[in-house]
Amino acid sequence: MRLSEKTIELNFCSQMLLKFGPSLIWFGLTQREEAKLGFDARTELGGRMFFFQFKACVRLLSSGDRRFLLPHGQLVRLRALASRFPRCVFYVFPLLGTEAELTRNPDVVAQSWFLDVGLMPLVAPPTTRAGTLRKNSLHYADVRPRTAVLHSEPTQVDLVSAATFAESRFSGSDGINRAFESFEDFWQFAQIFKRNAVGCVTVTRPAPSGAG
Repeated sequence: MRLSEKTIELNFCSQMLLKFGPSLIWFGLTQREEAKLGFDARTELGGRMFFFQFKACVRLLSSGDRRFLLPHGQLVRLRALASRFPRCVFYVFPLLGTEAELTRNPDVVAQSWFLDVGLMPLVAPPTTRAGTLRKNSLHYADVRPRTAVLHSEPTQVDLVSAATFAESRFSGSDGINRAFESFEDFWQFAQIFKRNAVGCVTVTRPAPSGAG
């Protein structure tokens, strides 16, 4: 049976806590109350903020690559902000897609790769083989360890190992904190994300009782 994005998200977040330690606060992006909780936690604890949009594998290709789908409009809007804050906004590509694969190797983080939206090149809207705009506006992202190829016009992008990034404690990033002067700014940005997207705050001191 195919794994849902929600199953991937839940296992990923719980395993990241084990690899990174207890100083992570996860929060939802599509519910205003949860988003406000995360924004306040970042403000009060002085932590760094990151965003993750989880994807599930749509198809395993004969090459061994796994095909994911990325909405063009979302990608463009995320890139517009994330280009100023690299290593803060990611698509998460798990290289597993079925319950059988999860049973064989339950370490979702070790099998996941990040596409750093802030470091992506500009990509044109996806087209059909006839050269017309694709009605569903979805890009194909054919993923293997370390790299992905985005279509329609093939564009190769580098990926970041989720496990390595976690174990390095999100090195090389100051977080996307400076992008938002108020919660309303943050909430407007959060509307770009779809379901199965989460925010994360890394903190340098223990969170007070009841936070998160």
